[in-house]
Amino acid sequence: MALALEPAAAQRIQGMGTPDDDLNFATGHLRKSRMAFVAAINGLSDAQWNYKPGPGKWSIAECAEHIAVAEQELLQLVRRTSVTPLDPAMVLPGKGFDQEVIKIYLNRDVKAQAPETLKPSNRYKDATALRQDFWQNRTDTIRFAETSNANLREHGEMHSMLKRPLDGVQWLLVISAHTERHTAQIEEVKASAGYPK
Repeated sequence: MALALEPAAAQRIQGMGTPDDDLNFATGHLRKSRMAFVAAINGLSDAQWNYKPGPGKWSIAECAEHIAVAEQELLQLVRRTSVTPLDPAMVLPGKGFDQEVIKIYLNRDVKAQAPETLKPSNRYKDATALRQDFWQNRTDTIRFAETSNANLREHGEMHSMLKRPLDGVQWLLVISAHTERHTAQIEEVKASAGYPK
């Protein structure tokens, strides 16, 4: 499947926007998790795509749909946060918490319940449509990060699961680590005993 290349990022206004090292870390992570996810869902048969490893377990199709839908929702949150003044009572955790965000999301021993809006409901007609939608949305996420003149370190939003605010860069890392988390779930489905070969 041919995927569109990312367009060149627009120029940010000099002296504005997220610090380059923070931006490079977040966008690098977003690119890496995108490639891992796309690789995990490429070349699957219908039987593999829809196989459920057990009662109450998600298929690869359901994991993939959850990733794709979450991408849209979380990007909207980051966009909204980037133009909302920080609540003076909100204390952001600082750059030192970046790796902790990733670590928390990648810990598959800690289970979380997806909100109703992000639960799979057969939104996509097939894997190709899902993959194209995800790729476009992830391209939009990276483009937003690279072109926003907001310093995402200075804007924040409460994370309901972590029970603490995260800054805009950390929310970009949430998007990426969430993709990684469920890509690992996809690999677990593939490794299950009854997975079609």
